[in-house]
Amino acid sequence: MQISKIVLWPLKEEEKKLEISFKLGKVNYIVGSPKTGKSSIWPRVDYCLGSSKLRVPFGPTRDCVLWYGVEFMQSDGDLVLIARKNNSLKNSKSEWHYDKSGTIPDKLDGNKRWPEIKEVLSSNFDEFLKGADKNLIKDLKNSGYGMVSFRDLLVLNHQIQYSLVNPVTLFLKNSDDISVSKIKKLIPYILYQSHIKATSYLKKKLWTQWNTLKSELRHLMRHMKNIYVEANELGMVTNYQKPRSKWSIDEYLQILNEVKADHKFLLKKNPEKLGRTEVDQILMLGRIEECISYSEIIERSNELGDDYYRVKDEHIIESNEIVSPLTSNPAIKNVSDLIKSYAEIMDLHYSNYAPYYDSKEAILKFEDADNNKISLQFLGSIADYVGYNISTFLAFHETFRDNELSFIPSFLFIDQPSHGFSDNFADQEKLQLLYRALNQAVINMNGKFQIIVLEGLTAKDPLERFAEESIIQEWLSEGLIPKSWQIE
Repeated sequence: MQISKIVLWPLKEEEKKLEISFKLGKVNYIVGSPKTGKSSIWPRVDYCLGSSKLRVPFGPTRDCVLWYGVEFMQSDGDLVLIARKNNSLKNSKSEWHYDKSGTIPDKLDGNKRWPEIKEVLSSNFDEFLKGADKNLIKDLKNSGYGMVSFRDLLVLNHQIQYSLVNPVTLFLKNSDDISVSKIKKLIPYILYQSHIKATSYLKKKLWTQWNTLKSELRHLMRHMKNIYVEANELGMVTNYQKPRSKWSIDEYLQILNEVKADHKFLLKKNPEKLGRTEVDQILMLGRIEECISYSEIIERSNELGDDYYRVKDEHIIESNEIVSPLTSNPAIKNVSDLIKSYAEIMDLHYSNYAPYYDSKEAILKFEDADNNKISLQFLGSIADYVGYNISTFLAFHETFRDNELSFIPSFLFIDQPSHGFSDNFADQEKLQLLYRALNQAVINMNGKFQIIVLEGLTAKDPLERFAEESIIQEWLSEGLIPKSWQIE
């Protein structure tokens, strides 16, 4: 799901609706002066996706708008309009409008209720949860925060400027603190889903094989016991002891091998001169040999047991912690390589280290050549913090796209990344490299991902030198809301 348009309907009936169109599968830049409405773009989208309250800043962007709407392009190519009435206005309440016609009406009415729209938005994610790891679901339910929903996933779709410069955590706890707490538990699962599914399949297969072999071993034990008793009745056992329940297969094997060794002379006798008892003893030797040969299953069973517990220990959802970040499974290494690739495009410091997402602390860490673990806060500058935080989110979304996780919206809002860079020439060159990395991200994801960057005017010059065609809006003094909309 990408954003095709953001639409505003004015409070003044004589004014026309306002539409902002976005390029699909591209990087879109909105550049503007302070207080022109840039930072209110994401709260509008969030509001239309079911936010509990309207978080649009006070002023014209809040006071002069009757309806907020977003037109989404779904993964199947259909256009869907979701609009919500401004409930902060006097005598107003939340009303919803849902439209799949592909046209934007000039006037809206409330034609849907939120539960109906929520069901549409959350259907893919609810289906995903049905097949999710049972331990994960149990952990989420017992966390005290309630079950995770598609609303919680939205913390993955925007990076506010304060989180960009923060090296201590990728997710700042503000109005979304409960969502952040829940998403921390969910991220390892959705990031490493392909590995977990393969691991779960292997674990299930090994468990089935191991249980089958254990059943056969129990049968073998009973068979050995019966042969031991019958061999004694034929006078073939020296120092016979009544079988005990604690005897192991190894103990039975030792006894039967001794019986075999003591009576192998029978095989050299002339068959025509054998008595009835000797014939029965030779037949017993055959049964003993069959048991001994069959017992090689024991070694295979032990190997399967070891394999099962090794795979079980690697199952990251059961431990909810990555024990060996870069060696325990290829999925973690893949995310690390993606972060590193974007860091190299941005020419960030310490890109020679191996970055990885620490799911327990929800923070980016690094592993040096000596396998030392280093947190981002101890490396680099503010510009590096911005670069690595963005690189991590880009790696997340590229992994989501590779795993075809359609329930995670295919867009990312980034609020003023230029704040981490000074005005000197070297930093401005670095800022251009960051923009280049964003462009590479949408190329890597084959047009299935969209980035919307909200920037100040200080970023206009490096943008025009690198991606002028990507500036879709430029707001100076007037900003998003036309003066004609404002109520005097």
